[in-house]
Amino acid sequence: MSTLFYKLIRVALSTTLLLSAAVLTATAVALPSTTRADAGAPLVDSVIIEPGVVHWYKFKYQYDGSKSGQASEATVLLKMDAANCVGFDVETPGSLAAPAVDENGKKREPVGRGSPLTRKEADFDKANEATSAEDAEDTNNNGEIDDSENPYNQQEHGVVKNEQVLVWVGSAGAKETFYVVVKNRSSAACAYKLTISGPPVSFPGN
Repeated sequence: MSTLFYKLIRVALSTTLLLSAAVLTATAVALPSTTRADAGAPLVDSVIIEPGVVHWYKFKYQYDGSKSGQASEATVLLKMDAANCVGFDVETPGSLAAPAVDENGKKREPVGRGSPLTRKEADFDKANEATSAEDAEDTNNNGEIDDSENPYNQQEHGVVKNEQVLVWVGSAGAKETFYVVVKNRSSAACAYKLTISGPPVSFPGN
């Protein structure tokens, strides 16, 4: 066979290897970080998180309230495919450096935590309020009606929680780095999509 033929074979093999390397690199980049050191921006697509696994994300917060007196807020939104499948905490380098338990025996808490998204129910009927209160004829120590556990309590009137969507909204009084720590404490794999947005938000490398 000609020398040209062998050259073409070598070129084809080299091209195949380069393409394979590119695919592997792209796959590696598309996986969320499982360590704080490699934390970065949220991925564009939904990701799968296995039971017991933790994913780390990081964003920079730029304080912009020095003139207005009110800083802009950052919003962290997580949508999962099954309710209560995952949760997330919001941390800072300072909170992560604090002892797990302080001198008073109090457990360290994150600076924030994702909570179920709530919305007002447009078709809530106040006519049901009286009936619902009568159904909760529990009394406290003073003999007065105690409806603190009543699902129609004033604080809950017309509010519906979406357990498949978690949200945290917050700000800081200075420039800060925030970590979003997504945890799967369930017994099954779960798919979720995370977004972090707001005027003061940027990501490492951007």
